[in-house]
Amino acid sequence: MEGLTITYDETTLVGSMQSSLDNPRKNSTIVTRLVTVNIATSETSQYLYIDKKKL
Repeated sequence: MEGLTITYDETTLVGSMQSSLDNPRKNSTIVTRLVTVNIATSETSQYLYIDKKKL
């Protein structure tokens, strides 16, 4: 992970992946994955961030 932080209310851990998601046709993509973990329940979620500057 490249970045790791906790939300202001201290309930969720948020991380950003160091590399973008792999695309077999290209060396790099415009999509980066963000991962969240609820500290109390250990429930995880994933979100995609699209860098529109690379479109």
